[in-house]
Amino acid sequence: MIENGLELVRCVENEFAIYLSDEDLSDIYTFGNLHNLLVRKLGAAPDCLSAKAFYQLRKGMVAVLGVERGSVRPTSFLDDIFDKKRIRAQWEELERQSGLKLPKLQQNSGWKHSMRAMSCLVSASCTMLAFEEARFIPYLKGFWGIVMIYLIGFILYWLLTYALLELTRFRRTETPVFTLAELARVVLSMNRDQFAETDSSKTTKDQVWLRLTSAIEKNLGWELERITPCETFAEETGIL
Repeated sequence: MIENGLELVRCVENEFAIYLSDEDLSDIYTFGNLHNLLVRKLGAAPDCLSAKAFYQLRKGMVAVLGVERGSVRPTSFLDDIFDKKRIRAQWEELERQSGLKLPKLQQNSGWKHSMRAMSCLVSASCTMLAFEEARFIPYLKGFWGIVMIYLIGFILYWLLTYALLELTRFRRTETPVFTLAELARVVLSMNRDQFAETDSSKTTKDQVWLRLTSAIEKNLGWELERITPCETFAEETGIL
């Protein structure tokens, strides 16, 4: 998680040797917004790398899903292409058929909130029980004892949340992006070794995306599959 929006801004400015003002960032909420801003400021030209990723994905979808080639477009919504009941098997087969590494499917936000609420309830109950028993345990008395109990409760919450989400992986039926064009861009950053540059003398939109995702992965520790055009980072970074 990015703890401070300044880290992201500084990372991007250093990578592209540009200055991003508060006015530039006023309407930036997703990595797609940030990429478009950089494309405008750098005057980047169109490129075909993401198009290559799209064609490779489309070829795999035609083979795996049996859809008409002409019906699979960059603007196609993934929910309209995949069968919700069989999406996990289809996603794995598409990865194998296309030879591309795909981002993981996600659990829907409602299920995640339910698992977090359950973890919070359990950890809060354990914390209250610990406070009740603290009077019988000498090293849990006093200020540092209270701090230790709160810390244990916090750790228990995150461990339970992680365990519950991992145990319910069968609920991962949500695509990490909405359209095929967005998926192609994520696939491009996750499989950059498969897509050779055609002309390195000019700055292109795809080069900007690859440099942006690479810098964020290297300097801020984000996984590439999490850096999607529709991923919202404003709440985590404090950039509004």
